[in-house]
Amino acid sequence: MVNVNCEEGRAWQNEKKGIAFIQTKVGEYIGVCSGTLLNNTAEDGAPYLITAAHCAIPEEGQKSSPEDLDQWVFYFHYEKEDCDNSSVATLNAVSLVGAELLAVSPLKGGTDGLFLRLKSEIPASYNLYLNGWSRTTSLPQSGVGLHHPSGDATKISTFTTPPKVEPWNEDSQPTAHINVAYQGTSHGHAVTEKGSSGSGLFNSEHLLVGTLTGGDASCTHLEGTNLYGRFSSHFESMKLSRWLAPGQSDLISLSGRYMGGENLAEIQDLLVWMTQKGLHVQWSKPLVPTEKVQSYLIYVDNKKLQEVASDAPFPLVLDFQEPGDHYLSVVTQYASGESRPMGAYFSNRMRHIEVPISDEHTDSSLTWIKPRLEQTWSFAEPAINTAELHRVGDISVVTYFYAGVWYGADQLRRAALAHSYITAIRYVPISSSVKSYIYIRQGDREYSQKITDPMSLDVLTTIQLKEPFVLNDREPIFVGLKFRGDTKTPFIAMTSQPRILGRSMMASLDGKNFFEYKTLSHSLAMETVVTASLSKGEPQEVIRCAMPSTFPQIVGYRIMYGDKEVVTLMSSEEQCSYSPSLTDYPDRSKFRVFAVIDGQKPTALISQSHGETRPFLWSNQGRLHLAQAESITELALYDLMGKCLYRITPEQVSDISLSSGTYVVRIGLRDGSVLVQKIIHRN
Repeated sequence: MVNVNCEEGRAWQNEKKGIAFIQTKVGEYIGVCSGTLLNNTAEDGAPYLITAAHCAIPEEGQKSSPEDLDQWVFYFHYEKEDCDNSSVATLNAVSLVGAELLAVSPLKGGTDGLFLRLKSEIPASYNLYLNGWSRTTSLPQSGVGLHHPSGDATKISTFTTPPKVEPWNEDSQPTAHINVAYQGTSHGHAVTEKGSSGSGLFNSEHLLVGTLTGGDASCTHLEGTNLYGRFSSHFESMKLSRWLAPGQSDLISLSGRYMGGENLAEIQDLLVWMTQKGLHVQWSKPLVPTEKVQSYLIYVDNKKLQEVASDAPFPLVLDFQEPGDHYLSVVTQYASGESRPMGAYFSNRMRHIEVPISDEHTDSSLTWIKPRLEQTWSFAEPAINTAELHRVGDISVVTYFYAGVWYGADQLRRAALAHSYITAIRYVPISSSVKSYIYIRQGDREYSQKITDPMSLDVLTTIQLKEPFVLNDREPIFVGLKFRGDTKTPFIAMTSQPRILGRSMMASLDGKNFFEYKTLSHSLAMETVVTASLSKGEPQEVIRCAMPSTFPQIVGYRIMYGDKEVVTLMSSEEQCSYSPSLTDYPDRSKFRVFAVIDGQKPTALISQSHGETRPFLWSNQGRLHLAQAESITELALYDLMGKCLYRITPEQVSDISLSSGTYVVRIGLRDGSVLVQKIIHRN
């Protein structure tokens, strides 16, 4: 299959944002289909969606009730961030739940069309595209299909020869379907599969002209049939002019549009962190002229917190007092609408970190060790409930079976987690006969550790890694378990929380190629423990959430005596002490120590891992700076159009003069490898 973000999909970046991956419900059965949002002549943003009738009426005697339709889930932006099929779909998906049936034309005797209105209005911040359509009876000469085969991320299939009119079967309308033959392209040969049902067929004018019923094409039968119900037939059989073109029943076609009216650029490089002063937020502005941006809207947990001016100075310091873990997102506001949100997790627990005072003392002095800050990644809210676990087994494998969770490089980068450490995992063992291993893979690095410690079944168990796994922010990471043994018995514990697309239930048969475990609808009952350093201090969890978050940076300590502040010591040492006056402060038990959090932007730019730093170019106060210059042979700077501006040695970096803007840097290393990075330079 060909990902929509391959070269073949470059011209279809608007249309893909109106493609839905649908989780259907028919009675007690759950299924998957694809669908397409459609524009209407009122252009009022009404959430109309078209798919296949057989998604709701799979067989005679089976039909989605209104109560079933209330539980249909429509996911959008579910795609892989690049062309590589070995990558996992990014967590950009947004969803809406529930639909109202407006019209249907069944497969038997009809056109296999299902026309819905989603129960929820579409938020502008979702950045969805309402696709255009054409009800012309002429056959398209070329075009594409955009779909979710087998519930996978968005794929693109390309046809370059006109389809043929061909009935689905003897019970269907003879001219209601067309058979499309898809061709191979530079990145593969994408056909359709189960799950593609209801997906849109687009002509060369980027207008929807059909919805998929099915066929016998497959990855091993590329020349098979791909039969689409014609939109012209749907339009007549379901009387769609009532909703799509009221008062204009003779209208032949309509162009698509964004909810905001145009493709609106979002912010870049969002970073969120908490200090005693408040909630700090910083980002790079969208790659558009500054005057086009009107303002930025900041949301916390999908509730508007504040609107800030387009020229607001960074970092922003916001007053946010609610305890717990939260999700912040930023939407760019233009005159024509809003961009898609960019978000990150943070925790208010980071504002008040109490440091334990050592009990080992021979005098009145207070001593303490810098705490080892931890965060826990867990898809269970608020925690794994061992009384509500789903036990999974009966999986035949030759050697090993891998099950785990996936985190994208973009998430690690937004959380500034380069050179942090995975130090432990927690999971629920449910079988004494299955041999279990911890398994972690990031890029070409893998970690495997046999779990041999005696443990109780059905209890959340913490397993420390014998060697902490060092994170980088350049590659996605798989964290999970591998099993060998009697897989006919249950061996994986799942939570009651639903599976998160492309994240919370991944599997592999070789530890290298990962796929979504689509037959399981729940998340793996596993947690990942990540620490900011390998300090000997007592571990303290500062955030617990589904995704990586930025660690605070401790730069000092505030000594309290009851409610009174005694002194603030600015120190980053591993071990600290303070000797209070016994006359002024006679009761040692009243002392408490709180960490002072740095208000500066956290960065992994010059963080050390085993004494080494990653080569990196950065801009500060109008000048370029280079880290780890001794390992670099040459650098090449390009503008965003791909033009090479400079090709220089490390010694020449300080001589370069750049205008303000965004550039791409190619760094050649002495070991023959190459690093590529983006740099934002301001004079």
